[in-house]
Parts: sequence; C-alpha cells; structure tokens
Amino acid sequence: MRIKEVENRTGLTAKAIRLYESKGLLSISREAENEYRDYTEADVTRLKTIALLRKMDIPMKTIKQWTDGEMDLQALMQAAAQSCREDSQASQEKSKLAEELGKLLENCSEEDLPEVAQDVTELQEALKVFQEEMRREGGNLLRPVWTSIIALGPVSFVIIYILQGKTERALLAFGLSIFNLIFAILAWNTYLKAPRKERERSGCLTNVCLGLVVLVLTFALMIGLGVLQERLFVPSGEAVWVSRDFKLVLVLELELLIAGFMLMKKSFQKLRLTKKRIMALVLALLVFNGGLLYSFFTGISIAQESGITRYSVFSPQGKEISFEDVVLVETGFQGKLFGFLTTGKTGSFYYKLHYADGTVEDWSDCQRAVSQESWDWMYVLDGWLMDAGVAKESSTEYSEYCELDPRCVEIFLDIVRNQPVNG
Repeated sequence: MRIKEVENRTGLTAKAIRLYESKGLLSISREAENEYRDYTEADVTRLKTIALLRKMDIPMKTIKQWTDGEMDLQALMQAAAQSCREDSQASQEKSKLAEELGKLLENCSEEDLPEVAQDVTELQEALKVFQEEMRREGGNLLRPVWTSIIALGPVSFVIIYILQGKTERALLAFGLSIFNLIFAILAWNTYLKAPRKERERSGCLTNVCLGLVVLVLTFALMIGLGVLQERLFVPSGEAVWVSRDFKLVLVLELELLIAGFMLMKKSFQKLRLTKKRIMALVLALLVFNGGLLYSFFTGISIAQESGITRYSVFSPQGKEISFEDVVLVETGFQGKLFGFLTTGKTGSFYYKLHYADGTVEDWSDCQRAVSQESWDWMYVLDGWLMDAGVAKESSTEYSEYCELDPRCVEIFLDIVRNQPVNG
C-alpha cells in the first residue's frame, strides 16, 4: 500500500513515518519496477505500536531495542509505566495513563496492542481535560473568597455570645468557626499554589454579589408572600394566624443557588440543551414552583374567638374547627440536644396544638391582625383556648436560654403558667 493510505490508517504524517524508517525502527520493502515504498499490514501494525510508545515519551533509541529484538514489547511497556510512576516530575495525567496502560498490557499481545491505541488516546485527552478543569477550579478566586465569607458568620457569633456572657454557645460557635476557617485556609492555599498565569479572577465579584442578591431576594419574597397571604385570608376583625408552609419558600432559594452554581461551572453547556429541552425545563419549573406557591398560600390557620379555620392544598375553602376539637395545648421552651445547647433552638418558645384528628400545629410564630407591642397576641390565643377548657402541658425549663427581649420572655412564662379556667 502507498504512504497516503498508511497516513490515514495510522494517523501519522508522512514525515513522521519516514523519520521512523530513517531511525531504523522499521524496514520497508520497495517495488522492483519503480522503487516505490510498498507498506504491508505488518508495517501498519508496527507504526501504530511505535506511535503508542511515543505517546509515552519512550525514546526512539529504546524503541529500536524492541524493533531489533533486543527487548520484549511487554517488558518495554511495563518498564516505561514503572519509570513514569517513579518519576517525581511526572504529571498526574501521565501517571494515570501509565497505570491504565499497565492494566491494559497485562493480557495484551503485540497484535492486540494497536487496537487499544485509540482507547488510550481518548483516555489521554479525557485526563488532559479533567486536569485542566481541576487547575482552573483550584486557580479560581471565587472559592477562597466565598469560603471566607461563610467563615465570617460563626466568627461574628463568637463575639456576640462572649459579649452576652453565653459561654456554652460561644464555645459551639468557636468550634464551628475553626471548622469553617480550615476550609477557607485550604481554599486559599490551593489558589495561591496555582501558577500566577492560571489564577482566574474574572467573575469572582459577580458571583459573590449574585449569591448575596439571591439571599436578599429570598427574604424579600418571603416577606412579600406573607403580606399577600394576610390580605387574601385573614379577616378584618380580631384574629391570630400562623403560616404552616412558610419554609417552602426556601426551596426557591435552593433552586436559584443551584442555577447560579451551574452557570458558574458552565454546566448548562455540558447538558447541550436544545430549544425543546429548555422549554420543557422551564415548563416543569413553572409547574413545580406554581405548586409550591399554591401550597404556601393555602398553608395557613386562622384563630378567632369563634374557633380555628384551617386552610390547605386540598381544602382551599377552609375547614372550621372549634376549640373543643383541640385536645391538648403543649407549651414551653426547647431543651438541649444530646445534652448540648443547640444554637437557634435551645430556649425557643413553642406552643403546639394537638387536634382530635391526630395532627399537631405549632403556633409559636403566630401573628395578629391588630398590631400590638411585643408578643401580646399570644395572650389572646391562649385566652380563647383556656376559656374553652383545653388541657395544657407546660414547663418553664430552659426559659433562661431564650434570647428574646425580657418582656417577651415574661409573656411566654405567663402563658406557660396559665391554666384552663375549669382545670
């Protein structure tokens, strides 16, 4: 066969083929009538093998030992892989390639070797891409900056708790601070170890600001939805209400954070989204989030002097419940978890209503349509229930850990100590 066909089958250039021939790595027969080179199948196999050996940076002098019969091919490749593993300067990419070649060559004959050359080439390219992505990720300023911002939160709580004289909480916050700071230091170390030319700063400020904007918009959305819910459901007269599914709004924040993360990592490009897929994804998100908002708006319970109205996804018109259908009021302050104080939970006030149908509802975060100072509206709700003779289980334990204003704590203690008029 002619050299053009050999080029197509081996992926080598004519210049490289002639170079290998000039170095004595293969001997090509010539046609008698015109002295043209006549390549055989054996020559193509040998050229593929030589190309694979050169990918491993094996010197042509060493390859010639194999072509001259001085060294077995299997031994040559295993020695090259071992040399690559032991070379302290070898790149991660080459080391992994050597490991894979070692596995491929365990039961691979000389005839089989050229057939895996393409697989090895693809592996090499994949490793290069992976290494490049890891290098970019390690050299991106966003990770150390973002981890540093996150680490500042617990540090600020340490200072606040020390000023408040809350030693146990300060120690917990200090432990969390150390944990977060270690991650921040490791992120900065990775960034600073990257070569200067590979340190990437573009987009860092944009992504940090985007994350902060997402948080602000989430809180604004929660407040706005709460106001809208009040206007849609709460009657104009004296009433107390509680939103049951308020935390569902946090799912929207999670969606935005995931979307921002995927944009930052350019993951959307890897998904190869077509227009149809994009439209399907948008439609699915609209349906999903529409269901979330519907569940949020209907997740409200309203108490009036006449009783309680509970709205839900399956009961948007509301279900009337009399105070006699409340079998128990359970109230007090959150205790320790496994013997330790839990930041944001220990000392928190709870006021749970147990209904006759077995459901339980926490009204500790309830609100009142008629504005009053502090938590006075809890007196109103508790008064209606106690006047109806509902049983109460209560405890003042852990009230000393409540971080609200002392006036609020006194109101909670009054409610905890209050008993039914007929109890």
